[in-house]
Amino acid sequence: MIQKYFKDFDGWNRKKKKVNNAIPIKEFSEKEIWWASLGVNVGREIDGKHHNYERPILVLRKFNSETLWALPLTSTLKEGTYFYDLMIKETIRTLPLLQLRMISSKRLLRKIERIPDTEFFNICEKLIFLIPKKRSPRFFRGVSIALRQYANSIRLVKIYAILILSRFRFLNDSS
Repeated sequence: MIQKYFKDFDGWNRKKKKVNNAIPIKEFSEKEIWWASLGVNVGREIDGKHHNYERPILVLRKFNSETLWALPLTSTLKEGTYFYDLMIKETIRTLPLLQLRMISSKRLLRKIERIPDTEFFNICEKLIFLIPKKRSPRFFRGVSIALRQYANSIRLVKIYAILILSRFRFLNDSS
């Protein structure tokens, strides 16, 4: 017999009231992995675990000091278009890309680490390809354009850094 997973909505509701009254963490940035109180969610949405209903998340985008886009991580390894594997503290974790959500910084509990720029860029690129390019609602076109511009700006910064470094090496070699 398959045992059904019990969702403690009442326990999360009590905890959510405390999370809502917490002082938001303002010192966080993109590319960081944090433990966050994600709570008990509906259907296939990823739940938090343990007494804080917590799960590690990647800060994908910081909109202001209290609002961010978060991608939860899971220890269940999955493959395919909708997943991205990431090494965290010498352990492979999976980012289920479809679970992207906006959360309050009040949910952030403690920082784990910061991922490399190249890894973050790869995640953003994979997310971009999930957004439909044609016949999509105006909102999705806007999000798609914003993510593409963000990815392009990262590319430009990398190219600029390479040019500066190559010029610096050239100047050092010629002296």
